[in-house]
Amino acid sequence: MRCVRFIQAVREAVKRIGATCDSLGGNRRLQLQRLWEKNFLTLRSEAEVAQAAESRGRLQRSGVDLYISDKTALDLDTEGRSHKVTVTRPKTTLQFGARNICIATGSRPNRPAHIPFQKDRIIDSTEITSTLGKGLPKTIAIIGGGIIGVEYATVLASVGVGVSIFCKKERFMVMLPRILRESLLSQLNNLHILLVEDDIDYIEPGDPELIESEKRLADGYLYRFNASPDGRPHAPDTERDLRPTIRCGKRQFKPELVLYSGGRDANSEDLGLEENGVEFAKYGRIAVDQDYMTNVKGVFAIGDVIGGGLASAAAQGGRTVSCSLFAPAAEEEVIEADALSDNVPLTLWTIPEIASVGRSVEELQAKGIKTVADGGPIVVGYARFDELARGRLSGGQGFVQIVAQHIRGLKGRQSVHRIVGIHIIGTGANELIALGGLLVHTKTTCETVTNTPFAAVTLTQLFQLACDDVLCNSPYSSMSKLRSTRMPV
Repeated sequence: MRCVRFIQAVREAVKRIGATCDSLGGNRRLQLQRLWEKNFLTLRSEAEVAQAAESRGRLQRSGVDLYISDKTALDLDTEGRSHKVTVTRPKTTLQFGARNICIATGSRPNRPAHIPFQKDRIIDSTEITSTLGKGLPKTIAIIGGGIIGVEYATVLASVGVGVSIFCKKERFMVMLPRILRESLLSQLNNLHILLVEDDIDYIEPGDPELIESEKRLADGYLYRFNASPDGRPHAPDTERDLRPTIRCGKRQFKPELVLYSGGRDANSEDLGLEENGVEFAKYGRIAVDQDYMTNVKGVFAIGDVIGGGLASAAAQGGRTVSCSLFAPAAEEEVIEADALSDNVPLTLWTIPEIASVGRSVEELQAKGIKTVADGGPIVVGYARFDELARGRLSGGQGFVQIVAQHIRGLKGRQSVHRIVGIHIIGTGANELIALGGLLVHTKTTCETVTNTPFAAVTLTQLFQLACDDVLCNSPYSSMSKLRSTRMPV
């Protein structure tokens, strides 16, 4: 959750600074540098405070007591009758008894020993906002092709930072459907982001002797000074003397900043879980069952600490645990799928936004379910943003892909096309996917969407156009001869 807040805060600050530069005109790079140094910290803080206030406001409205502590320890009853939670604060220690405990301590960036981390030069994802607060780098190398690294890559590239991503193409954003991954790779090219697939031989930090003080000159070069034997400071010849070095075979890179984004480790230590017999999975993650319960009765865990990975999955996991403990009847009636199912939306705060929910064509084919081209029941439809006036006004780039499965009608009923996956790239994708998730979760059919009135001049009409395209592409539909699909470019 914390990393989601970081990227959203940085993205919002970048968006507002970029809009101001566009309105001012003149030399965009100089305007960006000036406005960044003057306004970034304030804008970032505004976004972070707003998100924190949202969380605290919900807790307060729900009557939840919040205790902030330096350390929390658990004393668990293996029979599940009464657990104890000890909260250590600067001036007091509090102890609570509880029949049920839910652990949601999140995760932290993985910091492997072979990466020579260096303050403000070679950093992880929790340090980047404070580093960016000291100035906008000219170049950045991002190691890793996962969600956090790619989000920062597109956001920083949008304000003119030279970005290189070090990742094999086959490992790049593997959680995305192929159509979204290829579209994202095309967008990286448009943003002049370099994808380096070479293996990294080594990473060498800047000269550690040149770190006593630093001064940024008016021409943009950064010098670091150290005292010479006679007590007078001297400067290296160029900024390149201070930059980290990344060696890949015969190729050498010297970016101003290196961001390591190679996975996350669960915050499961120092809680006393091992001593109380709680079982663990890989990377310190807590092992849970389908109801989010650990092997100790009455002890649950949700979010990154179990490897959930998505803020939406963590939130739904909390709802599932709450319903099972305090409203089991409601859970039986309403909740048909848990938060680890395919119905949890994936949202990326890249530029442009990317969102996905449900199954992809590749996943279905891996299960032996064929597309209509091969005589199977899977039909795909597209709607491009530039097909709508509202889409063209928002930039015109992007599309909605709907994956549907033909269901034969039984006992005289009409056959239908059930929506099993929705994948979006474009402005507002992370807002649109909420409706997409509802369509997938409720097993809505394309026939229903096609015959539902949608608000005019809104991006939600993309769902209707994509469902029309599904039916036009399906040999099982009476609309099949109306037109053929046009794949997004």
